[in-house]
Amino acid sequence: LTDECGKIDLNAMTIPGERLYREAQLKNLFELLEIDIPEAELDELVRSIKDWLDTDDEPEFGGAESDYYLSLDPPYVCKNGPFDTPEEILLVKGMKPEYYYGTEDYQGIRDYVTVGTGGKININTASAVVLMSMSQTYMSEDVVESIEDGRPFTSQQDFGRIQGLDLGDSSDEMRWIAKNLEVKSSLFSADISGGM
Repeated sequence: LTDECGKIDLNAMTIPGERLYREAQLKNLFELLEIDIPEAELDELVRSIKDWLDTDDEPEFGGAESDYYLSLDPPYVCKNGPFDTPEEILLVKGMKPEYYYGTEDYQGIRDYVTVGTGGKININTASAVVLMSMSQTYMSEDVVESIEDGRPFTSQQDFGRIQGLDLGDSSDEMRWIAKNLEVKSSLFSADISGGM
């Protein structure tokens, strides 16, 4: 069993008022995994993901909508809706298989992304990479180490035990972090194999 709530929900990029933080989180993930992608290409990829998710057919600057996808061989239309599976991101302009699956030089994003969780991240099961991706400012290695040492957390009141993380900070980014850290999970995936 895998706890999907310990991962980054790709569909959460469309949550009203959270887009900039979600985009930054995805970019941070690529940086933390040391994925070999130029910054300009990563910006275009993030815009293309946003275009894949949004309901209109107007491309962001550097993004892609159906006009682009219909010009491919084979052609297909832009989803203009949420991802059904994390692997669907491979259909998005600029998303290369090596970014998703990884190479011998770097790990891909596959083990860190999901869909269907609503964007909440379980502080008890999230990896250090997922936690650090939430904020370059507030989620340092020291803070994440304090989180890992303080597990399990049974309520948000327990977050006071985290050294270096002040959830009372009134900044917009800290309020976003506090709003999206959870202590329980609601979505799991299972790898099942059978034989005859």
